[in-house]
Amino acid sequence: NDDFPGLMNFVQEVDTATLGGRDKTETLGFYGNGRVALNSNYTNVDKMNTVYDKAVESGFHPSRGDKNGTQAVAYHEMGHALSDYIGSKNGMDIDQASKAIVERAYKATKGKGGTKAWAGKISGYAQENYAECVAEAVCDYYCNGNKASSASKAIVKEMKNF
Repeated sequence: NDDFPGLMNFVQEVDTATLGGRDKTETLGFYGNGRVALNSNYTNVDKMNTVYDKAVESGFHPSRGDKNGTQAVAYHEMGHALSDYIGSKNGMDIDQASKAIVERAYKATKGKGGTKAWAGKISGYAQENYAECVAEAVCDYYCNGNKASSASKAIVKEMKNF
């Protein structure tokens, strides 16, 4: 809230959601239409820590630092909300805003190898697309602080510049 004071007026709901099918075990949380939700299947912090830590070990997500897995997933989903918020303030949709944020951060750091390879400094999931890159960067930045990747720090810096 200190870094993005208007966000809390933009996000309309933070809650849990009961998911079915593959999403019940494969989706830890989601963001859409002003709603941040965590999978109710993972509301037990120890269970979320176990699942999240396995994803960190495989390189899929960034470290959770001194936060718990639930907090890490919440930061990730708030990263999507931030992209949507920034986009709404600048006449862009969430995907356009995410792309602009990543491309500006990449250019500011004089990144090499393309944005996808650069996103790999954050996590494997960050390489999926621009929106996931931003969300993973927000998670990394708020979970790891000064120990976050240089790419994550650059992305959050660009977000603050919007």
